[in-house]
Amino acid sequence: MLLSTLIFPFIWDGSNEADVPIRDRLSNQFTVGRALATANLTPWGKLFKAGKIAMLLVKVGSKGEDVVTGFRTFDELKKVLGSAGENKAWYHIVEQSQVAKYGFSVGDIQNLNNVVAIPSGYSGSVHSKISGFYSSKQPFTNGKTVREWLSGKSFEYQFEFGLQQLKKYGTVEQTSNGWVFKLFE
Repeated sequence: MLLSTLIFPFIWDGSNEADVPIRDRLSNQFTVGRALATANLTPWGKLFKAGKIAMLLVKVGSKGEDVVTGFRTFDELKKVLGSAGENKAWYHIVEQSQVAKYGFSVGDIQNLNNVVAIPSGYSGSVHSKISGFYSSKQPFTNGKTVREWLSGKSFEYQFEFGLQQLKKYGTVEQTSNGWVFKLFE
């Protein structure tokens, strides 16, 4: 019941039944709702900024313990995350192209747990190095680009592979506010 209490203020499914627990209001496993910025802590530990509104795709397990938050578009995700910072960009650990190539759900890719702010926007940045690597052909890819080679792999494999690429250039740590990348000095 604690989970329902935590997520209820952030989810609106179009009904006016405010007294019904959220898990009982979900007609199927996925519900699109509105996350209203109330400057309260969300279930996944991210503090919304006042005035922000974002569409959420929330999956609640049969007993209400399993909450995965994802967004329908990268723009919606960025509205919640805000700016990545000066000379940084939000980077998808599992690339966005994998939705079309492998059939991963948009909610898995456009997800708070699949992005990290990394140096970007200039030649030699971490973002340009990793993007270049994914576009290259390596001995282990059998004539395909790394990106093409990954398209047949599971989400979990691609996620671990993506983390390993980031770890070539810095440390990657998961916090209650998402992933944090720190460039090696």
